[in-house]
Amino acid sequence: GWFSSVDSEAKQFATEIGEAWGVGDQGCNNGIVLFLSIYDRYAYIKTTDMTQKVLTDSLGGLVIDNMKPLLKDRRYDEAV
Repeated sequence: GWFSSVDSEAKQFATEIGEAWGVGDQGCNNGIVLFLSIYDRYAYIKTTDMTQKVLTDSLGGLVIDNMKPLLKDRRYDEAV
């Protein structure tokens, strides 16, 4: 379906961007990528193994939930 396509594409894109840009400290496996697709109204936080210990999926979900009202109001800079 539509959602699974956006979800899988977002995860793939965030992973590729993180690797291409070298997000995080070299050798520390501590990168985080925030992916926003305004048109699709979709947000995704990509974490590495080390950051997953601190920024769990549950906490990442809370971060996105807190961003939603600002994104809805098109206050993108404040949301991020």
